[in-house]
Amino acid sequence: MSEEQKENLLKFGLSRIELTEEQQENLTNAGNLKTFPLSPQQKNILTSLSPLLKESRYSEEAQELLQSLNLKFTSLSFLVNQQIIPNPHTDFGKAPNPYLTLKTNFLEGEQKVFKEQAKVNEKTLRKEEIQEQKLSIISSLLKLENESQLGYTQLQE
Repeated sequence: MSEEQKENLLKFGLSRIELTEEQQENLTNAGNLKTFPLSPQQKNILTSLSPLLKESRYSEEAQELLQSLNLKFTSLSFLVNQQIIPNPHTDFGKAPNPYLTLKTNFLEGEQKVFKEQAKVNEKTLRKEEIQEQKLSIISSLLKLENESQLGYTQLQE
């Protein structure tokens, strides 16, 4: 399966996850996304999609064998760039848990969206408050003007 096909499947699958209003509110302020609670259906979708992120890593034995070659930096770079040998800095060791990686990536994206929405809502609310204050000031000034004109009229009588 090509990388593009994997990405399209991931996007499609992730678009099927709908967070509840309570989850949305909690996500906006959530710190540790790895422990963020999901419904069984949401977990099932992520679990089903997580193999698409699975990374293959080489064993530590293979890394030791590669290091035993004592290749110079230029030779090592050439062989890695030509994809003849794996990159000794990134292609070895334990692969990250694809479920947790997918979960945190999804939740980070959603969290960003919800924070942006909250900012927009806050700006809108602030604009409305300012508009109300302006109208209140204008109303007070008009009332004051009417009262002063009324008082002026009474003085003339």
